[in-house]
Amino acid sequence: MAAEKETVDDSKSNDNDDNINIIKDEKTGILIEEFQKNVLLVRGILSIEQQLKLYEEMIGEEKIMVDRLKKYRGDNYKPPIKDGLISMYTKQKMGGDLLEDEGIKDSIYDILLKKGMEIVEINYKLKDITLKDAKLGHIQAAKYKTEEGKLKNHVDGIFHGPNAVFLFSIGCNANFYVKGPEMKKEKIFKFKSGDCLFFDATNKAKILHGIESIDPGQTCPKQLKEKFESAGEYRIGLQMRAYYPK
Repeated sequence: MAAEKETVDDSKSNDNDDNINIIKDEKTGILIEEFQKNVLLVRGILSIEQQLKLYEEMIGEEKIMVDRLKKYRGDNYKPPIKDGLISMYTKQKMGGDLLEDEGIKDSIYDILLKKGMEIVEINYKLKDITLKDAKLGHIQAAKYKTEEGKLKNHVDGIFHGPNAVFLFSIGCNANFYVKGPEMKKEKIFKFKSGDCLFFDATNKAKILHGIESIDPGQTCPKQLKEKFESAGEYRIGLQMRAYYPK
């Protein structure tokens, strides 16, 4: 299905550009903001039900990780906090596909990755990236404390082959920084719960990104705070790295 394109004032999103290119998915109404070649912000791609499911899954994974560490470091162990980063967990299968593993296949991770790929491929002509036969090689989740969380601007130094990242945000807003070589200037935007940032994550692409700060708890969706009492205290980022054929 063809996508609609338009240029709109983006000031409501707190971007530092006057005008950006917007692509609208005709079927869902989802808006895609193109920052430069192969760098896309997909607004509201996750339904509130998917956000609730994903939050529950990630909190469960965090508990498993902490309980495992307590066995070695004692019952009083608490994850160290640096730059507001409370905890992190990683799953990876270099050279393989995590979606083939029991527990991940047909899981919320599988559902969201396929949804992200579909929205991007239907509405945007990728340059030098083929998602059709991509494999999920890496999943990483990071939980940041509101008003304390930040992440130094960096370029992913991944040398295991061509890859692209789908980065989902859950909970409170993150003030997110991104700058690519083809962008006239950096963008700092409100990365809201349910949004997804897609970008070429190869070292060659040199997409600089990071977190400036995390907004207060009132920016977290009401439904999340109603089901998870502590949701308004955090922003969780879920990164899924897809490796595609050369």
